[in-house]
Amino acid sequence: MSLSVLSSDILHEVFKYFSDPTTLYSLARVNHLWNYIAIPLLWRQPFEIVTQERYHKIIQTYAICLPDSAKARLVYAGIKLVNHPQPAFDYPKFLQNFDSDKFRQALNLWMEITIMNGLYEDPLNVFCRPFKKVLGPLVKDCYITYPKNIFHRVLNKCLEPAVKDYYSQHPRCSVTKEITHLIFSRCNRLKSLKVYIGDEHTLSLMDMNFALLTERHNALLNLQRFELTIRTPPLHGEQNFQENNDILTNLFTM
Repeated sequence: MSLSVLSSDILHEVFKYFSDPTTLYSLARVNHLWNYIAIPLLWRQPFEIVTQERYHKIIQTYAICLPDSAKARLVYAGIKLVNHPQPAFDYPKFLQNFDSDKFRQALNLWMEITIMNGLYEDPLNVFCRPFKKVLGPLVKDCYITYPKNIFHRVLNKCLEPAVKDYYSQHPRCSVTKEITHLIFSRCNRLKSLKVYIGDEHTLSLMDMNFALLTERHNALLNLQRFELTIRTPPLHGEQNFQENNDILTNLFTM
């Protein structure tokens, strides 16, 4: 039988036995049909298809998949998202293996690169920009006496209490929550779940929107492997530790 007439179901049954990312990448480049079948298999375990130095690429791809409302929240939080066309695949729904420690490393690396590339701005400046745009022309004649940067600093200083008050009632956008909400709300069937909690180098399950995953029973129906690593919690982290414990209790009492 010619390869060109093999059905997608047969190809999927064959492809799923390939676990090597290089092989799956090669298969994805053959034609549109093979790409359509191979890409979901690659994104079953995204942190296994790239080296640690390229973990940020995964977060960048997930960020592109965020809905416009979530992207707007990130922009308002000072993160400048690079414009990309709508992705051809809904990558989060393919996830089958989630490792919270690798996810944390990827997030940290993505934020470091975002800042390094000048794609992060202090939220105070983002908040003040509309005021500067409106008031700037009105006071431009004063720039001879009062340089523009001084005017902007004064405006920031005046608005800073209002911004702090706003954020005290509306917590700042969390990249962790936005990305995990995307993943946990769309992934169809998790097969492996590795969770690390405890010390300052781990993410709180609440920060990761983990409760959303426990509410979606279908996402955990095929769970075959669960690993929980509890690291020694710092004294100041007892509250987070209790929150994590409550969420995990809900997971095992579903």
